[in-house]
Amino acid sequence: MTFTKQSLARLAATALALSSLAFAPAHASVTFQGVVFSTSYSPLGDIDSNPTTDSIRLTLGINATTMTGDWTGADFLNAVAVKDASSFSKVSLVSAPGGTGLWKEVTGGLSASGCDGSGAGYFCYDGAGNGVAVPANLTFVFDLTAAHGAFQTAPTIKVEFLDNICKKGKCSEQKIGSLFSREVAYNPPPPPPVPEPETYALMLAGLGVVFMLSRRRRPD
Repeated sequence: MTFTKQSLARLAATALALSSLAFAPAHASVTFQGVVFSTSYSPLGDIDSNPTTDSIRLTLGINATTMTGDWTGADFLNAVAVKDASSFSKVSLVSAPGGTGLWKEVTGGLSASGCDGSGAGYFCYDGAGNGVAVPANLTFVFDLTAAHGAFQTAPTIKVEFLDNICKKGKCSEQKIGSLFSREVAYNPPPPPPVPEPETYALMLAGLGVVFMLSRRRRPD
């Protein structure tokens, strides 16, 4: 079989595309008043028919670099709460803006007064003082172990922003705008199919072509 430069390039591109499929990230996001909320899951342990042994890592991204609507002018992100269909036997805050020591865990929901312990199924993290300053791009990472039930693929996210208000030389922080509460749907990717032998051969041939072309382009 004779390969032209064009066919070699197509073969290389196909091989690279195939090899990248297994590593394609999966995530979901929703935008509200200019703030983008995104979630992604990754398994930590045994994900099977026994939910009490299921552990996942939940990454919550809050891109609050552009805030519109009644969040315009917000100064702080004060509290974050997450609700899932399952209850949890263990929740660990792995990383958070300002460090994990800044955030106090409260079992329960989030109201206008912050994490108040109300509402079943929530875990809430209240920032010491005023939380963290915004506008900013923020990431929270949680490790979760289910107590019963299966993990929900659309966790409900709640956040509260504060505004720094100064009057007559006295300043205080007050809730600004809506108390966001919405599901951020996430559909875990299906397991990758087992490649056929022909697919492996194509990938290897394509990678070989890439190697050959890179060698030809090297200066003597």
